[in-house]
Amino acid sequence: MRAAVIVGIGKVTIEDRPEPDARPGWVVVRVESASLCGTDSHQYDGRIDTPFPRVPGHDFAGRVESVGDGVDEAWVGKPVAVKPSLPCDDCPECAAGKPPDCKKKKLIGLWSDE
Repeated sequence: MRAAVIVGIGKVTIEDRPEPDARPGWVVVRVESASLCGTDSHQYDGRIDTPFPRVPGHDFAGRVESVGDGVDEAWVGKPVAVKPSLPCDDCPECAAGKPPDCKKKKLIGLWSDE
């Protein structure tokens, strides 16, 4: 697949990236709509310290294209909007069933491309 990639402050390239595989408990979403937000522009101009290279555009929606082990196949083809934060699944908040409160969560497009 092709992706816009921020490779440094003020530098963007278009790259071919491998198609993702659905890991256990995860789904792959075929992006149908994406936008750039303030976080993306701050990363591009260096106001947020993040590692490069990074694929921006963590605000997106699409359809479930494939599912990993443990995910109901009925999800395939369903439209979804994506919450771009990835909880750690290891901290006290995650263990208490409160992943939105995770202090170690990563934001897709900022600290993770997954």
